[in-house]
This record gives sequence, C-alpha cells and structure tokens, in this order.
Amino acid sequence: MMSMLRRLLALMLLLLPLFLRAQQPMEALWQSYMEAWAEQYDGEELPDDLAEQLYEWLLSPINVNDTIGEPLLQLPFVTPLQQLSLKAYIAQNGQLFSVGELALVPFFDTLTRQLLAPLVVAQPIESARQLSWNKMLTQGKHSIVTGTSRTLEQAKGYHNGRYRGDPYRLYARYSYKYRDNLHFQLSADKDAGESFAWDSLQRGFDFYSFHLQLKNIGRLRNAIVGRYQLQFGQGLTLWSGCAPWGDYGGATLRYGQGIKPASAFCEYDMQQGAAATLQLSRHVELTAFYSHVNRAATLRTDTLNGDEPFVRSIYNSGYYRTDTEYNKKDLLPEEMVGANLQYRRRRFTMGLTAHHTHYRYALLPYEYPYNEGAFSGKNNFCIGMDAAWHWRRCYLFGEVARSQNGGMAQLAGLQFTANSNNRFSLLWRHYNNDYQNVYATAFGQRSDVQGENGLFFAYNATLPNRLHLSLSADFFRWPRLHYQIYSPSVGSEYKVRLQRDFGEKHHLTLQYRYKNKAENISETPLYVVGETARHYLQLLWQQQYSARWSFASRLSCSAYSEDEALETASLPNGIAYGTKGFALCHSYGLLLWQEATYHFALGNRPGQLSLRVAYFDATDYDARLYAFENDILYETSSFSYYGQGFRFAALLRCSPIDNMTLLLKYTLAYYPGQATIGTADAQLPTNHKQTLSLQCRYSF
Repeated sequence: MMSMLRRLLALMLLLLPLFLRAQQPMEALWQSYMEAWAEQYDGEELPDDLAEQLYEWLLSPINVNDTIGEPLLQLPFVTPLQQLSLKAYIAQNGQLFSVGELALVPFFDTLTRQLLAPLVVAQPIESARQLSWNKMLTQGKHSIVTGTSRTLEQAKGYHNGRYRGDPYRLYARYSYKYRDNLHFQLSADKDAGESFAWDSLQRGFDFYSFHLQLKNIGRLRNAIVGRYQLQFGQGLTLWSGCAPWGDYGGATLRYGQGIKPASAFCEYDMQQGAAATLQLSRHVELTAFYSHVNRAATLRTDTLNGDEPFVRSIYNSGYYRTDTEYNKKDLLPEEMVGANLQYRRRRFTMGLTAHHTHYRYALLPYEYPYNEGAFSGKNNFCIGMDAAWHWRRCYLFGEVARSQNGGMAQLAGLQFTANSNNRFSLLWRHYNNDYQNVYATAFGQRSDVQGENGLFFAYNATLPNRLHLSLSADFFRWPRLHYQIYSPSVGSEYKVRLQRDFGEKHHLTLQYRYKNKAENISETPLYVVGETARHYLQLLWQQQYSARWSFASRLSCSAYSEDEALETASLPNGIAYGTKGFALCHSYGLLLWQEATYHFALGNRPGQLSLRVAYFDATDYDARLYAFENDILYETSSFSYYGQGFRFAALLRCSPIDNMTLLLKYTLAYYPGQATIGTADAQLPTNHKQTLSLQCRYSF
C-alpha cells in the first residue's frame, strides 16, 4: 500500500502543471546551469563568491551597451567572440534599445540570450563625466543585509556540549557603491554552533571581513585593500575563488578578471592585503599584489628531536563549532607576493604571472601512496604565461606554468564559432604529477591541477523546430595514484543536453550524463581498484501560465555500478590490491519534484511565493541526486538526495516598504525509514529536519 501511495504521489507531482496549465522558466534554467557548475564541487554547494556575484548581477544588471569595460565577459558563458561581435554591432548600428535586440547580434545563440535575460539591461551610456571625490563619497548607493537561520531540531553537538555556541547563524553586511568606481563592504558572520562572545579571544562575531575598491580612476584601473581574489589566465598559475566552466555551449575558455573582491562571508580561498592594476601604456597593464592571511590548520610537533611545529594539511571548512575546530583557527600565517604583466591588442593578448608563497610553518603532508607529488615545505614559487589569439571565427588560447620544484602544467584550447547556431570547443591539458601550486584552479576532473592528462570536446547547436543541442565528451588519464584510486587509470565523461522551446513560455529539457572511472572499491583485506560507472538522466518541464503563475516539474534518475577489479599489483609500503571476491553491484536513485511560483503585489511593491515538494528514493550515497532550490539573497541552496523520503521548501519574498526586501524560507526533509539524520556531532535524533531562515535587505 505504501509503495502504491508513493507512486501515485510521484505521478501527481509530475502531471500537476498539465492540469494547472502553468517556476519562472529563467529560474529553472539557472538552477540547471548552477547544478552543472556544482558538479566540479561534488554537487554539494557553490562557493560563496559565485553565489554573491550572481545575486549582484540580478540586483544590478549589466548594461550590454558598455563595451569599454566589457563587463559581459565576467559571465562565464559569454565568449570573447560574442563580446567582439556586440562591440562591432554597436559601432555600426548604435546602442541597443532593448535586450531583445541581442537576437540580431551575430553569434548570440538562443541559450546564451536566455541565460543573459535576467542579468542584463540595455540603457544609454552616459557621456564621460569628471569624477570627484565629493560625488563618489556622497552620491553612491547604500545597502544593508542582515539575517539569521537555524535548524529547528537540536543536533547532538548541542546536547553533549561540544558545540561552543547556539544553533543560530547570524550575519550582517553593509555595502556602499558608486557606479563602478568605488565599492566599500564590511561584513560579519557566525555559523550555527559557533560562539558569539565578547572577551579576550573573540570580539562578537566569529568572522569579519572588509574591502575598499577603486576602479577606472585615471591610470589606476583597479585597486583593492582588504580581502580579495586573484584570477589570471586560464587558472594554471594563479586563480582563487570559483572557477566555473560551462557545459552549455562548450564555454571552456575562462576570462580572468584580475583583482576582484572576495565574498562577504568567504573564510578561505582568498587573499588579504592590497593589490593594484596600473595602465602603463595603451596596451600594457601591470598588477602587483601582497597578501598576509592566517590560515586554519593543526600544528604538530616532533617531540623526539625538538623540531619546530609543522602542518599536515590546511583546514578549509570555515566551521569553528567545537574546541577542536576552534583550536585550528588562524594558526598558519601565509604570505604571498607577486605580479602580473598583461599585453593586450585587438586580436591578441598575452600575460605573465609570478607569485611567491611563504608559510611560517612547514607543510608536511601524510605519506600516503597518493601523496607522492604533494607540496611540502615553507616556500613555493610559481610562474606562468598565458596567451589568446582571435582570428576570424576562431579563438585560440593556452597557458603554461612551472612550480619551484620544476613541475610543469600545460593547457591549450580552441573555440570555433561557425555561426550563431553552431559552436565547437576543444581543450587539451597535461598536468605533471610533480606540479605543485595550491592556487591553481584549471579545467580538469580533479580538484587539484596535478597528475592528469585529458582531451575535452564540446559542440553546441540550434536545430530546426526550436531545438537546442549541447554535446560534450571528456577523455582523461591519471598516470599516477591519487586519492581513492590506488592505480594508474583512464576514464571518460559524456554529456548530452537537448532543449525544446514551445513558444516563449514553455520549455522541455532532457539531459543525460555518463561517467566511468577507476576507484577503490574495497580496502580490506586488500586495496581493490575497480571500474565504476554512473548514469544520470533528467527531464525538466517548465511552463509560465501567466504573469502571476509559473510552474516547473522535474524527473531525475541515477544508476551507479562497480565492476570487477581492473588488475592486480603491489604498491609502495607493502600495500597491494587484487581482484578476488568482488562481483558487479548496482545502486539506483530517483527524484521527482514539483515547484510552483506565485507573483503578487503589495500595493505597487512586488512579492513572490515559491513552493517545492519532492519525493526521492536513492539506494545509497553513490546513487545520490541533488538539486538547487530558490534561496535567500547571496546564498545558493543545494540539497543532496539519498535514502528515501520527502522534502518541502517554501520561500516568501516581499517588500513591506520602499527599498526594503524581506525573505523567509522554511524547509522540511522527512525520512520515514530512518531513526536519525546525520553523523557525529551534527546528528539529529529524529527522522525529520526543519530549517528556518529570515533575511532583510534595505537599500538607499
């Protein structure tokens, strides 16, 4: 009976929009796009800086008529060829009157225009006005964001006294901005379980951050004091913060923004100090930077010979809830100094980047078999060169980098745009196992840029009958051992996305993804390396019934399998892996959700209510499915669905007074077959989990 009820509910969820005839298509499209980015981070959540940047674009859209600063290239799915085409179109026909006019600009395909729609506006560019400090300091826009959230059930860490604080997350952010010339931001944050105290160890919140940024003032192109991030080239030499690449359209090329502010609540993967970019001549820019930041780590001491403390690894979670976590905070001072020299012509750019990093205590990673090439020591120096060349409809790009120990990494790519309906991308990469750079973030299947060779191909096309096709294939090889794969191995990943538009308000999307790779499938009594395969299929149906009602339905399926071991061999330190005793095994996952969005008005102020209900059934963690939800400002919410149960989410946005936005979100996850949720100190003694979030934003 229970099984029949679940199937009936699943059918009702899937067919609901057919009866109601009505999610906003752009919202559902952006959720799918963010999920594609999140695959780089195991599908859990996007970095804070990307979430904050997305909402900044939504609140302050980019002006497509601004071709001097080229802000469109900040968007990871916009290519330099599209930007050049837009610049040529404006030079010939004048500024765009509306965003819809992008359909007339060569190389702007339908999918790119759909993704751009909520993020851009078409406004006249004002003639250049003389900057003055009085205007910059008095005529800008202020913004204050404050909020709180908590899980309503009490986790184990609060009952046993291991968590140092209460279950509330508290945060506040003040921002002042004058055009793109001046930006000041101050923020404070405390996560759930962290303490809020005022004593000799802590001043109120657990975390504070600020930055002051100046841009486009004479020869000073960009300067920042406080917390910032650095992004140059394709990420082989220096790239901090989020580094997404798009599967949609094969946007494998990255556009480094140079210096950019760090997220208000980013506690790692950023720099702290000062950086500046100067325009030395018409074609040459110089960026110099210095950073001093205290990283979180556990110090160890070899008491037998009295050596100074050393560090096994850097702690990057950002959570300091227990005494053990808190005692890691700010224990590893890190200094970085470096520069980037950039040469730009109309069709050619070239950059040279170098940076030196020094740690007060030596990093000595554990001597695991897969840690052979890991960085160790106190000092590291990295240097690299990147270049890009545009010729007609081809865009060639690449980068080569070298670390202090002699390790090398190379990357080269090609983008060819035949017309607005056909785009090809090709990317080759070769990362040596001894390349050591903690600030390298480049295209690849691993989280680090090390020990990987690969070839990536992508094709994007607009077909007849309003069909949009995206294909990609990635063939990769790991010549040495690495984490959870104690053998040299090869793998591949294939993705297909097909979207059918039924007018402007109805969209049907089918996605399929397949990935196979080697993996440790057992550690006792021997390390056994087997071949794993994962299939993922998704069907998304979007409808906008009216200006008030919109709906989306989604069906997702996954299948995970482990095959017999690939081979038998002996590893260093007496470790071995074999083939005996393992048969083929499978696990499966199913996710169905229905979302409805209602737009209303309080007087002349808009409001919105979004509701989602989901049913999921995943055999185990390997067959998990995940999906993004609408969330409060500057946050992205991704829920990992595994086990069996239901999830409900509701988000209310309203404006009780002018210039103020209130957001309230409630979620409920229910697992009928479980007695507890979570593990360790985060374990809940119930089969359900409820969260409540409240946020207020006021601008003036």
